[in-house]
Amino acid sequence: MLLDQNSRSAVFIDGAHLAHASKAIDLQVDFKKLRDFLVRQTRLMQLTYYIALPDDTHEAPIHRLVDWLDYNGYKIVRKRLKVVDSEDGPRFKGGNLSTSIAVDLLSAGPRIDQVLIFSGDGSLSAAIKALQAKGTRVSVVSTFKGGQQIADGLRRSADRCFELDDIREEIARDASLIEQHV
Repeated sequence: MLLDQNSRSAVFIDGAHLAHASKAIDLQVDFKKLRDFLVRQTRLMQLTYYIALPDDTHEAPIHRLVDWLDYNGYKIVRKRLKVVDSEDGPRFKGGNLSTSIAVDLLSAGPRIDQVLIFSGDGSLSAAIKALQAKGTRVSVVSTFKGGQQIADGLRRSADRCFELDDIREEIARDASLIEQHV
């Protein structure tokens, strides 16, 4: 059980981290299943998805995903992904999503009993410790497989850490649907 069923909970998803962690364990997340799983787990007060996008993604699959999330119970926090030209070609520089996540964590604190964070970013450790000092329980979901996906400081500061692969059956896209899109 990721969350206490009787507690008021908020879930914060670092979209880029979830994408990388999912890829590391060959998991395609079904975001409807993820939302429904979280709703069954607890009294879900907030479900926020953070993503950095370049301006020219209106036709990209990621834009369709973000639109679907926005219409289906996820609060979307978008940052502009900056493209910097270099000698090696265009490079992407993300908007600082960890700052947005940390601010939202601290803002949600008084209204909730527990937080679940899908991230591996160690810079969230200070915000986690501040929440814990006020009595909020903090859990992190990431993967320990496929290379280092979670910062050691984040693991140490969270009350509990969960392996993303352990909830695969609950949140994975149906294999027959994946095959149809290939």
